[in-house]
Amino acid sequence: PYTEIVQFTNRVLAMQNGTEQRINLRATPQQFFEWTMLLEPGPERARIHNLLFEWQSRVFGVPIWHESTFPSVAVAVGDTVITVRSTAFADYREGGLVLLFDTNTGTNDAMEIAVGGITSTTLTFTNPVLNAYSTGALVCPLRTGRMSPTVSGSRFSTDAAKLKVRFEVVGSGADLSDDTAW
Repeated sequence: PYTEIVQFTNRVLAMQNGTEQRINLRATPQQFFEWTMLLEPGPERARIHNLLFEWQSRVFGVPIWHESTFPSVAVAVGDTVITVRSTAFADYREGGLVLLFDTNTGTNDAMEIAVGGITSTTLTFTNPVLNAYSTGALVCPLRTGRMSPTVSGSRFSTDAAKLKVRFEVVGSGADLSDDTAW
C-alpha cells in the first residue's frame, strides 16, 4: 500500500466584497509517494538500511505500480516497440520513463518513451530493450524522485523494522488535471 499526495501551490487574493481570485504559483502540482515498509530481519533489511545510508540523497526510479499493464506479446531483446494490453488510465508520458519488470527473476529495464511513442496498445522507446520479457512481466510508468531527508521508522525486539519512506517526484511537469488521455 502507498499514499499518493498531489500538492498545489496557490495564492488567494480576497476582495472586500468577499470574492476570491486564485493564482497558481506553480504551473503543475507537485507529486509525492509514501510507502510504509515492514522489514524482516535478514539480508533484505540490511540491504535497505545500507541503501538509505549511501543513496538517500540521490535520485531514485519510483515505479507507479498501480498503473501497470502487461505485454500482450512477449518482448524480445532489441525491441523498440512493445505491444501491451492497454495504456489507458496510466500516466505514460512522451519523453518519460517506463519500467519493464519480471516479477519472477527481478530482471528489469528502464526505458525512455519516444516522442509520439504512445498509442492505445503500444509503447515505442528511444533505445532497444536489453532483456527479454514474457507476457507476465509488468510494464508501468516510472518517475524519478528524491527521498525525503528524514525517514521515520521503528525497530522491534525481533530485529524487524518498520520504515516510512516518502519520494518527491522530480520534474512532474505533466498537467495532472488534463483528462484527455483518460
